[in-house]
Amino acid sequence: MNIKNLLKKINTFGIILIIFIGLLTIILLMPSSISIGLISLSFGIMAIIWTAKAFWNLSKGSSLKSYAFYFLLSLTLIFIFSIWKTLGDFFPLGESFFYVEAVCISFAYLLFVVSAYKLSKIGEEFGFRVEAKNIKLVIKESKNNKNNGNSNKAKNSSIIKIRKLKK
Repeated sequence: MNIKNLLKKINTFGIILIIFIGLLTIILLMPSSISIGLISLSFGIMAIIWTAKAFWNLSKGSSLKSYAFYFLLSLTLIFIFSIWKTLGDFFPLGESFFYVEAVCISFAYLLFVVSAYKLSKIGEEFGFRVEAKNIKLVIKESKNNKNNGNSNKAKNSSIIKIRKLKK
């Protein structure tokens, strides 16, 4: 085994161990609602970072970038909601601050609906269900012809059919 790979594995194991010890410490030392809030915030930060990295790496004007934008907004609103909830565990904010939570979570769900719609459009744009079905039929026909002894003829007809599918 390469020393570089071994160091990567040790580093990965160390990171996982540190995260586990940190989570265990939070859970043991703090009340459960605060520890859950802090853990949720840490996952929220990671989700926002990874989504933002994906967003900035995608091509300008692409449908995936549009989807990533709405998803990032949704995550941000849920993150704000989590911050607000965690602050409410530390400090009593009162009943009137409930509306901030309600607005954040409501807009987050609305943005998730928009994201889901964008994702369905991406599925239609990049989906290959029809093409995959046609290719399976061509392969099945090719196997049938090959079993009947028409291997060269089957190969040529399959190539022609696949070329027609590409057009």
